[in-house]
Amino acid sequence: MNNVDKLEAIASVVAAMAGDTTKLVEAVTNIFKDMAAEDRLAVCEAAFAERGMSEKEIEECVGTAVALSLDAALAEVVMTNTKNLGDLIDEVHDFYGCDGNFFKLGDLVFEVVEDEDDGYRSALSEVRQVVPDSKLIFFPNPVARVKVVDVDEGDFDGYSLVDADTKHAWLWAGTDNNCQYYPCFVFSYDPDPSKTVEN
Repeated sequence: MNNVDKLEAIASVVAAMAGDTTKLVEAVTNIFKDMAAEDRLAVCEAAFAERGMSEKEIEECVGTAVALSLDAALAEVVMTNTKNLGDLIDEVHDFYGCDGNFFKLGDLVFEVVEDEDDGYRSALSEVRQVVPDSKLIFFPNPVARVKVVDVDEGDFDGYSLVDADTKHAWLWAGTDNNCQYYPCFVFSYDPDPSKTVEN
């Protein structure tokens, strides 16, 4: 199978599995398993271009790909529906808990990224979808159904995940502007003790 055939195979896999990122990554990784590194990078570049990305975006993605390893690049290529948390405002999703600054909603895994600024001030940079990593540990079954809420109240600006049934806020991510000179990054995971999880 030459590179063109492999790229067409990727397109077929993307079309068939667009709703299941994990299976998509596994399937496309299998397509690439016997390719030389330089060929994999070339096809990655072509796949980025097929997504209609600008030359600058392609350069940034491929540069990141090389830095993180081609396997990570491949996973990024197939995530054709990458979202930020802001894209899900007012939607309700299954919540599988947190691992560090990562959390899982439905089939999507997000990272809450801090902007450390000058070391004295900090803020929320973004909440971005990332490639699922087997090293991250979440509950095997949902712990709640949560609504994604855009919060701009008082001194807090960011997001919360609010239980659709109990209204308990499971997670807060944003910036606390209580002191205008020293804003502070907020990431707070507050499990509801009344909920139990079935294995």
